[in-house]
Amino acid sequence: MDTRPPTHPLAPVMILDRREISHRAGATLAEIVDDATPDMPPAIRSDLRVVLVTATGADVVPSGLWHRVRPRPGVRVVIRSVPTGNAWRSILMIVVTIAAISLGQLWGAALGEALHISAGLATSLITVGVGAIGMLLINALIPVRKDEKEYGGFSINGWKNTSNPDGPVPAPLGRLRMAPYYAAPPWTEIVGDIQYQRAAFVWGYGPLTIADLKIGDTALSEYDEVQIEHRHGWSDDEQLTLYTQQVIEEGLSIDLTRPWPRNDDGSYREAPINPDGGSGGGTGSGGTITTIEKPQVRYTATDIAQVGVILGFPTGLCAYDDDGNRQNYTVTVRIRQRRLGETAWIDVALLSVVAAKGVPFWRSHRWELPARGAYEIELTRMTDETKSSRVTDRVVWQALQSIRPEYPFAFDAPVALTAMRVKATEQLNGTIDGLTGVVGRVAPDWDVTTSSWITRETRSPAAALRWVLQGPAAAYPVADTGIDLALLADWSAWCAAKGLHYDKVHDAEESIADALLAVAHAGRATPRHDGLRWGVVIDRPSDLVVDHINPRNSRDFKWTRTYPRHPDGFRVKFQDASWDHKPSERLVPWPGHVGDIVVTEQLELPGKCDPDEIWIEARRRMYEIIHRPDAFEVTQDGMARVATRGDVVAVSHDALVRTQTAGRVATVVDALVELDEEIDRTGAGDGGWAIRFRVFAGASDVIGSSVVRRIAPFEGRSKIVRLLGSGASPTVGDLVHVGPATEES
Repeated sequence: MDTRPPTHPLAPVMILDRREISHRAGATLAEIVDDATPDMPPAIRSDLRVVLVTATGADVVPSGLWHRVRPRPGVRVVIRSVPTGNAWRSILMIVVTIAAISLGQLWGAALGEALHISAGLATSLITVGVGAIGMLLINALIPVRKDEKEYGGFSINGWKNTSNPDGPVPAPLGRLRMAPYYAAPPWTEIVGDIQYQRAAFVWGYGPLTIADLKIGDTALSEYDEVQIEHRHGWSDDEQLTLYTQQVIEEGLSIDLTRPWPRNDDGSYREAPINPDGGSGGGTGSGGTITTIEKPQVRYTATDIAQVGVILGFPTGLCAYDDDGNRQNYTVTVRIRQRRLGETAWIDVALLSVVAAKGVPFWRSHRWELPARGAYEIELTRMTDETKSSRVTDRVVWQALQSIRPEYPFAFDAPVALTAMRVKATEQLNGTIDGLTGVVGRVAPDWDVTTSSWITRETRSPAAALRWVLQGPAAAYPVADTGIDLALLADWSAWCAAKGLHYDKVHDAEESIADALLAVAHAGRATPRHDGLRWGVVIDRPSDLVVDHINPRNSRDFKWTRTYPRHPDGFRVKFQDASWDHKPSERLVPWPGHVGDIVVTEQLELPGKCDPDEIWIEARRRMYEIIHRPDAFEVTQDGMARVATRGDVVAVSHDALVRTQTAGRVATVVDALVELDEEIDRTGAGDGGWAIRFRVFAGASDVIGSSVVRRIAPFEGRSKIVRLLGSGASPTVGDLVHVGPATEES
């Protein structure tokens, strides 16, 4: 039988574990205690309490009488330690359990008789009952003190938004949700025990509308303790009031310590290294043990006028008394400074922080510098490290703030800004999710009702293209005279009729040409500069034929056709405007495809956010591939050509249609036209043929137009054709196209 008492981890003395031992009759209590606790020091053994339990009661025997008392057979001896200090609860728990076994053995028979059950079952009921109810009994004897919840300990470590130093200012076009960049670094403000964080964000070149702000997926209106202000990017915007200074905050995590000297094994040094009174190695004069001063130094930014330091107490600051109550405790920190290049330290402040808090909190100190510049800042803990387990006093240098009083935003164009002051609470704690908002471009937009350009929020590709050319993001803005505004107005109305929009944030380095191309594509067009003004070429049918091209005025004709293997469909990724602009994907099946979509190709549709528009534009691209498989190329010589990009031209070439013929007019007599090129109608029968020519004389409304006239049929080959009907006629020297009607070009 092992009777060695174990060491209880929660008590300052040895505690007997629960066990039963038998002892010979006639022994004294002193002998019984010695045998039960052979390894217990005599000083602790004398504090044990010995109780004699009989059927009639229980009696405590003082330690001074142990050597005289000899328990009779059948008497139960209960030995327990006397609780001291903060060990009350754990010790009493053990005592109750031991008493339960003793009581169960002594009184189980009587309880069984009273309840009409067996003595064994009654004993087990008593044992289990005290085990289950014993906690209630203990709580009744020594109630658990429930402290009122101590509020605090919340901190904000930053936002998930990003900064973009030296990058371009965003240029949102249309309307969509975006995450703004930091306009300036966020910084921490301490008011009492509470932490706030100030932050400023830039949405992009103004003016913009800003709405539906969210932190993560939660609306900002759901949060308390948030102050916010917007500047929408107008030229007359006032300065922000929630972010008014340049604060460069360096996050630190430096423990400020003043430890006692320790031995290599980590134990405290109890005697000086030099017992004869020598100093050093953590000893003071006369061989006295002293704490070790450990100053911490950090450098500020340049050209600053103020400095701020933030001290954190991550485990609180307090001392606990014997009853577990928090009491005030004080920690003192010395602050010194010196300008870079100087040697002498200057005292700034001696901060004494007094608190009785068991949760994290902060303190800050800010001061003016004697002159602007860069400085070294030194913090030293002046309070000795405590050796007591009842004291919580860890202090951390958490941040160094370099402050310039000037307004932090100086940009040559108006930008949309948002400033926030957020209190660290249960809602906003730790790293805050990214801030997002729905922004809308405010720009000149064509209004069909008034037939004028008005400034308003717009998603029109035409308005976006004009903004790219004339807005503040353009290094060299184009004047109104350099833009074909009438064409843009026509394009704007056409885009509105087709339901075409452009919603995209341009936040990467790109050329004006690339931006114009992306915007124009969203409106089924391409940008064009005709040498005088900017405009667009709209991908829509046109009846105006600007030039005629044929083998007589061109060379190197090429014709290519692609034969692609079509996928089952296109996969388009986009920000879904119908789903709060969340990233989404739409599968658009190929026309005529039936069954599952297995083979897909990704299609990029920049600026498209509406699912219905995604479907229409993806299908349109498919039909382009199906119905526009050919590409034609010719080379024309000369100083200048009539046709420019986007113009419709009529092409005649026997490589396209064998019967197409091009020639010049040699003679015109009434309805007869003689050409310098022979026309071959062999085997053509009575099918209708036609001649196309450009008009250079006559009424002003037809000059320059391309005219098609039917010609009389004939058999075989001939240079002479007869015009049918009435209308304009070609003149000598004109270049004409001849061939089957609708296929003469």
